[in-house]
Amino acid sequence: MKNPFNLSDIKRTIFLIALFFSIQTIAFSPLPEVPPLKLFKDFLANVHYISTKEKAFQFLYDEQNSRIAFYHGKTLDSLQAFVNPFIFKMADRLYFQEKLASGFGTAFGYYEKSQGKKNIRTVINTKKITQQGDDQSFYQKWNGNIGEENYFSKPSEINEPAEFNFSKGFQSSKRFEENETRAHQFEFYKTIYPVIKIGDENIAFFNFICDTIEVLNKDGNILHSSPIIFHKKIKATANSAYSINLSNSDWHWGSEIITDESTREVYTLFLKNGMVKVQRIDLETGKLRSGTVLPFPFPEKIKIL
Repeated sequence: MKNPFNLSDIKRTIFLIALFFSIQTIAFSPLPEVPPLKLFKDFLANVHYISTKEKAFQFLYDEQNSRIAFYHGKTLDSLQAFVNPFIFKMADRLYFQEKLASGFGTAFGYYEKSQGKKNIRTVINTKKITQQGDDQSFYQKWNGNIGEENYFSKPSEINEPAEFNFSKGFQSSKRFEENETRAHQFEFYKTIYPVIKIGDENIAFFNFICDTIEVLNKDGNILHSSPIIFHKKIKATANSAYSINLSNSDWHWGSEIITDESTREVYTLFLKNGMVKVQRIDLETGKLRSGTVLPFPFPEKIKIL
């Protein structure tokens, strides 16, 4: 492909370079606003370029002219406010997921032109809400609240705007030692409810409250459910009913579910001393397939393509 820019232009300009492997084409484009911050992909797989001024520009590839174009400049917060509730599109429906009870619960469903908004499933982890109340009482008595603001919200404010964003984990406080903070992040406050599109008509819902994977059709009817234990800390033995987790006895679950964007197969991560092991989840049985340890320590932003 002939380079449309001379060398002096390239020296002075920051470019976005797009690789299209299926047609082996490389496209170059100057950025609409610099300096760059990140790229953001929405639930419809549209890519947006974000500048450090938090301006968002949708990225499009013009096949006819073999060039990159940027459209619809808007602010990052307005873009996120619009796309964040939505998780995927299936047929003519837009599926959404919402947080309930300050992140301890979730609801998901879809929008359809003929029906409007329809909820499929609502789940609230009342056990963890009770744990939070107990922990608040303990730490308030332990630390006292004279002269400083309580770190936790009051139990009566459980339905008020959350102090924590549970999808991002526990936010560190000076009151807690590092190990205590880690315990809170993994054992008490990080509640996740992945809802994943599988195939063209089905949905996988990881119901960690009930320790099950539920496979639903597009209308929300449960087709089958399977028990799961990989998210639990279980001391496995060779004769244990949980011997499937024996190979993970020295690893801890990474609280993340990732999807192969092409095959729609589902994976999860296990962590140990900076290393990451990726294991595929059998949605029919809830069991883990043999895993692969990534060859580099402390990898970030893991995706399966």
